[in-house]
Amino acid sequence: MLMSQLLEIPLRHGSDYIHCYDATGFSAPDHRPMVHDNWAITLHQAPRDLRVLHKAHQATLFRREPETLQRIAKKDETDFTRPATDTYLLRGLISPVRRYFNPRRFTINAGQGAGHWLALYRSPSGTAIPSAGALTGTLMFDAEDDQPVTPAAWALVTAVVTPTVGNPLRFIAQADAHGDFILPLNRMPALAKDAPASNYAAVLTVQIPEQVEEQAETAGEITAIDPDQVIDANIESFTDAGTFLPSIEFAITPGNTMRIVSRDQPFVVLRQG
Repeated sequence: MLMSQLLEIPLRHGSDYIHCYDATGFSAPDHRPMVHDNWAITLHQAPRDLRVLHKAHQATLFRREPETLQRIAKKDETDFTRPATDTYLLRGLISPVRRYFNPRRFTINAGQGAGHWLALYRSPSGTAIPSAGALTGTLMFDAEDDQPVTPAAWALVTAVVTPTVGNPLRFIAQADAHGDFILPLNRMPALAKDAPASNYAAVLTVQIPEQVEEQAETAGEITAIDPDQVIDANIESFTDAGTFLPSIEFAITPGNTMRIVSRDQPFVVLRQG
């Protein structure tokens, strides 16, 4: 007696997906190291039929199947083509579980299946200082009307370093809620024995959030911002107190960890640009 079995495999297209990558340190368009630490995603005002399949480094978004999507009777190559769907605005919060990364908010136009890469930045406690060196410091807003200085929470710190040989290199880090940061200078080349100078020229810029929103969590009050929505800040000079500039030029010695501060201050002072 002959028996036959029919194996049916459902094919379901994802609405979209979200990837998180480690944006700390060396920065380039094609440099996206994967975040292996666990993180949670919280969506705000998401469509009612949206479902999320969350993995270690990716969240896949699913919507209800369109009524116009017909059942496949006999498959061919066109049957695997993703059907056209409408886009939808999606806002949310990403919270790393172990706090080795800073939390972040995001706003994306989802629904086309193209995928969205979201940058996560390491907290000071989650940042290792490489042999090439690092920049460390604390970012504070300038005091106004005899008020105390306040931390520049979640600000982005960028250093563009020009080695004696090769193209300029870009490095970036994000301050934590207290304004503290560690900017690792990984991939910065060591000085050659016959180098014409003992250091490299560098330019520092800082970007601050447009606005800070708060999100209540079970562990307490967590503040997070969207690092894609920031504005340029002015930085007080390292050598001339009271002078604020959009960027600061200074020198970096490869292999050293350098704490940067404004003139006569134990921290870097900022003003909104």
